[in-house]
Amino acid sequence: MVQKLKNVILITIDCLRPDHLGCYGYKQSTSTFIDSLAGKGWVFTNFYSNSSYTCASVASMITSTYPFDYGEYLELSTPAKLSKKRILLSEVLKSYGYSTAFFHDNPYLSPFFGYSRGFDVIIDFGNRGQVFSKTKKAVFSLFKSKDVRRIIVRTRNFLSFLLWYFKNIPLNTDAETILKEATRWVMQARQPYFLWLHLMDTHTPYLPKHEILNELGIKKFNVLRVVYKRFRRKRLNDKEFEFFRFLYDVQIFQVDRALSIYLPKLMKGGPENNYVIITADHGENLEDKDKAGRHADRLTDELLHIPLIIYGGGLKPKRIDIKASLIDLAPTILDLLGIKKPKCFKGESLLKANKPRKVIAQGIFKGVRCERII
Repeated sequence: MVQKLKNVILITIDCLRPDHLGCYGYKQSTSTFIDSLAGKGWVFTNFYSNSSYTCASVASMITSTYPFDYGEYLELSTPAKLSKKRILLSEVLKSYGYSTAFFHDNPYLSPFFGYSRGFDVIIDFGNRGQVFSKTKKAVFSLFKSKDVRRIIVRTRNFLSFLLWYFKNIPLNTDAETILKEATRWVMQARQPYFLWLHLMDTHTPYLPKHEILNELGIKKFNVLRVVYKRFRRKRLNDKEFEFFRFLYDVQIFQVDRALSIYLPKLMKGGPENNYVIITADHGENLEDKDKAGRHADRLTDELLHIPLIIYGGGLKPKRIDIKASLIDLAPTILDLLGIKKPKCFKGESLLKANKPRKVIAQGIFKGVRCERII
């Protein structure tokens, strides 16, 4: 018999590396608020993604299945729709009476790929880009030359950077905007609710809000010059590379500040009545100048090792070193709620973790299927 169900707030922060968070030992002050939640909840120190890019890793997280399952593959260049054989966590929770909502700005998580299943409300901030997509198709139908098309795309990208520089309009919807919209939904949502927020601030390009740059004494032009250079995949020199890494930390700071303002508003009934889960879809490359800000090309530790923090619901502070991965997250959430997991879920609840488990990461790079066991 399921007892009174608590709200679940799942926050996935794109490209977030644990080694850049204070609660995982980072010395820079990037994540004061997240660290405060970690100090009161469970911190998993040996947690991994099941792939190094969103369309594969999130499929594993939300359905507790591996990327290569069911004869389909969610390839980065040509992502497929989720198989109907995969059951989403949202579908399970909705069947138990949960109100469900998903807020994001990631094209690989759009309803087109099957992420609408089980959700009462989806706010896809990426819809604003559909106008450009239609325009792009119309223009490309007129110009067959690859050189002309390349010029059109570069011009569009450059104009997007100028919009950030002059109008403070980010290329990816920032966390504050998404969290503010989610707060409006929570105010009228029926409890219990499952709220999934996917935040893009820590994904390239790293273009912080102007007010944060002013606060830190950083010149906009220096940001634009370095980030746009890397956006065009030009190699950065040593000084530019260090600045690029610093901007990644600033983006974490930006997310952390937004969460400190809005997360308390999202938790109806306070921490005791809510489970807050903070994790990532994958990591980010910040070691290699030639690959800085990229992640969808291999299965290395810096791309697979991710944070997992579970806060609220009466949990006592604990650090857990058992090896696990995103495939175990949905079963863990259901176990916290006293709900039996579906038979098709391949992961195991971390509440019952008492021995090392095998982590399987899968990806396809330049047409080659790859798998790594950690």
